[in-house]
Amino acid sequence: MSPELFPSGLESIVQQIRSCGMIPGIWFELENCGPLAEAYTWERHLLQRDGIPITSGQRRFWNFRDPFVIEYLSEKVIDFIKKYDFGYLKVDYNETIGIGCDGAESLGEGLRLQMEAVQNFFRRIRREIPHLVEIRIPTASGFQIGDVYSDDKTAFRITRDILSIRVKGNFIAAAVLLTSQPH
Repeated sequence: MSPELFPSGLESIVQQIRSCGMIPGIWFELENCGPLAEAYTWERHLLQRDGIPITSGQRRFWNFRDPFVIEYLSEKVIDFIKKYDFGYLKVDYNETIGIGCDGAESLGEGLRLQMEAVQNFFRRIRREIPHLVEIRIPTASGFQIGDVYSDDKTAFRITRDILSIRVKGNFIAAAVLLTSQPH
């Protein structure tokens, strides 16, 4: 975490949000990594096509079928959410894997297995953080919206409503909840 952007750490921001009667949330793009991340070079843990890491734009994609990736992201995402007691999670996905990936009898089956593994990771988040109000997957993340996600009645809400708020000089993105809660 950047000490320049968050000189008092994230705890003070989370406390300020809660003191206003709101539930803090966090926004991740957890399924891929960019060229400035060390993980970008961890080729054996990234999705591949014909033995070469899939690169779309400047992003590469985690292979969620790899146990190392699940444990690494559990530490970076799940433990982070627990540490700061976030109540909302928004997940973006702004690139496409394309026609598929290695690791199965066809590229398409590799892609299906990858999406199934991603869904299982979201289920793990739900299991380990039961107080999480919701996981939001915005419409820009359309690759995740499909049959592989449609059977999960508990987890996912699609939204386009975003509000920026300013907290002590730092901009924080907050999803605006406009839907009613189930009775």
